[in-house]
Amino acid sequence: GQVPNELGFDKIKKTGYNKYMSRFPRLLLSKSCYHIITRGNNKNIVFRTPADYDYYLQLIDRFKFELPFNLFHYCLMLNHIHLMVQTNGAEDFWFNGQKVLVF
Repeated sequence: GQVPNELGFDKIKKTGYNKYMSRFPRLLLSKSCYHIITRGNNKNIVFRTPADYDYYLQLIDRFKFELPFNLFHYCLMLNHIHLMVQTNGAEDFWFNGQKVLVF
């Protein structure tokens, strides 16, 4: 069937599928929520001390002032991180590895 336009899918750029990529490009929708998962290289430990957790939370707090997003939930594990965020617009897709993953 067809997708209703009120969902906003009609405003998404059609980027096409690259036969060399392992998946289709992600849909980036305005005001949408995203579950972000990142983990240490080779599943290595990311947070070694309580100060590491504190530092990461300080980074997120700083980025909330610099970048437009809402953080609903987070879970910081030894070797990986979960974030539930909402962007203000599809163009605000800041969590593509440039900011929060700097730790």
